[in-house]
Amino acid sequence: PPLDKDVEEVVRAYFRGFEREDREALAALLTQDATPLGRAGSRQQLIDIFTVKMRSYEYQKLAGTQIARIAQIEKRTYDSFAAPGAPSRPPTMRAGDLYVRVPVILPRVGGEQLFGDVVVFLLRREDGRLKIAGEADETGN
Repeated sequence: PPLDKDVEEVVRAYFRGFEREDREALAALLTQDATPLGRAGSRQQLIDIFTVKMRSYEYQKLAGTQIARIAQIEKRTYDSFAAPGAPSRPPTMRAGDLYVRVPVILPRVGGEQLFGDVVVFLLRREDGRLKIAGEADETGN
């Protein structure tokens, strides 16, 4: 389906942006109202988080590797959070948004934690394209 292709395209572009340490490419993936998921913040704060990560770690080490488990992406719609036993819906999620959990194959290189074990995105259509309205890392214990 086209939506699956769009989701995959955004996810690949996100990881490619880090691999190339391309702040502008990552910023272009964000909606105008994008925020870090799970905490208050702004689009600029999310861009600043990306920038700090790129200054702190050598993401170029990931060049030529598969970073995410694309075939194992989990997707939830706004309405699926209303089902009994479902997790809590992110407060910034709107009808029409898509909540996406992406398992990461290489969250670490050496001792460097580059990503969480799972990267979570809140995806939203803006200007006719699917973009990132929220992002967070999840790391298991």
